[in-house]
Amino acid sequence: MSNVLGFITSNGIALSVYVMMAVIFIIGLVQCVVPLYSIRRALRTASSRLEMRTESGAYMYDSPTFLSCKYLDAWWERYIVNLREMRRTNGDCDVLGFINSNTCIQAPTHSQFAELIPGMMTTLGVLGTFIGLVRGLSGLNMQTDDIQILQQSLAKLIEGMNGAFYTSIAGVICAVAFQLIRRLAITRTTDALNAFIMDCQTFVSRPYTQDTKLIQTIYALLIEVRRSNESVQAMLRERKE
Repeated sequence: MSNVLGFITSNGIALSVYVMMAVIFIIGLVQCVVPLYSIRRALRTASSRLEMRTESGAYMYDSPTFLSCKYLDAWWERYIVNLREMRRTNGDCDVLGFINSNTCIQAPTHSQFAELIPGMMTTLGVLGTFIGLVRGLSGLNMQTDDIQILQQSLAKLIEGMNGAFYTSIAGVICAVAFQLIRRLAITRTTDALNAFIMDCQTFVSRPYTQDTKLIQTIYALLIEVRRSNESVQAMLRERKE
């Protein structure tokens, strides 16, 4: 560990490599992993609210902002618009055409950029190693006949090589860690997405028949009756007081 710290503090190039690795790793997490957690949470919450209604009797999913997720709101709004058009002709509109792996995982998480990140960090690690080796070899004095000076040069070379190889190790560790974190986030988000799609196909995408319209109308009337009843009871309580 002391070799690593000594190499970092004495070698500005190695320090720059580590800083660039850290910056790329953090940018990768923010751009390619964090959105997955937001999307997964929105899908899970939406799945539990698909059969809920507003005070007016309409289904909550009829709102364009039902998902409450900046990555998916535009796609859900398009789906609702198409769903309403299809219901006028008693047709069917599949949610899978709007909410899918491309719109929920690939596009919001910059998948092409995410695929480059492990290679970038590994390359930076190898680059740091090569630069460290070159710097170590440049300090090697083979022209002297003094054994002591030669031993000191070899010692510095070996110390530099030991520290230089740590950049490659750091690059590989960062690359593997990023891939594991992203893969885990994708797996969990995919599970939430599949569950949401199945629920939508069951409760939302089904044909909007006359019976369904009648049920929704009756539900809205029951809500109005309940409100009127509550108002009457409140008036009676006021008169008694």
